[in-house]
Amino acid sequence: MQLERWDAQAGEWVGDALPTRLRVRNAGNVVTVDLHRSELADGSRFGFAVTSADLDLGSESILGADFAPEDGTYWRYTLANKPALRLLATRALAAPVRPRAGRPFTISVPVSRSDTKRGITGGTVTCAVAADGTKVRATGRVRAGQGQCSLVVPHGASTIGGSMTVRSGGKSVTARFSFTVR
Repeated sequence: MQLERWDAQAGEWVGDALPTRLRVRNAGNVVTVDLHRSELADGSRFGFAVTSADLDLGSESILGADFAPEDGTYWRYTLANKPALRLLATRALAAPVRPRAGRPFTISVPVSRSDTKRGITGGTVTCAVAADGTKVRATGRVRAGQGQCSLVVPHGASTIGGSMTVRSGGKSVTARFSFTVR
């Protein structure tokens, strides 16, 4: 059994990364395919086709093949129980790239929804920021699909670090960060 998925960037079918959580059973001329939800990458729907073949391994020949659906399209299926919403945070970004003592500094973390893969459009941000281990006041907000913490870098600070917690759609995600001050 082989599971493949379409790679839109490469424009081709690629084999699924192991371990593949797929099981096929045949009983009473009924074939049952069980696919673990994790193979769908949190998708709520998918298209699929099935190819089966009867192989003669000795002569390395195909004795018969069956393709379904026969017209080369895909069956479409929507899950009745959609996956739970999760917030997905990527790496923290800094503006300016290197913070300077006495100047404004903003840390941004792109946050997207697992169900739509789009950036969040609203929510709240809680900032926990420290300069050299001393708490620093920071203001949090959501802007353009990103959680942001804005602050003024204290004079004499050598590092800015901490975390931001972004809440949206009843879910939350926390991202940690650390930057060197010049």
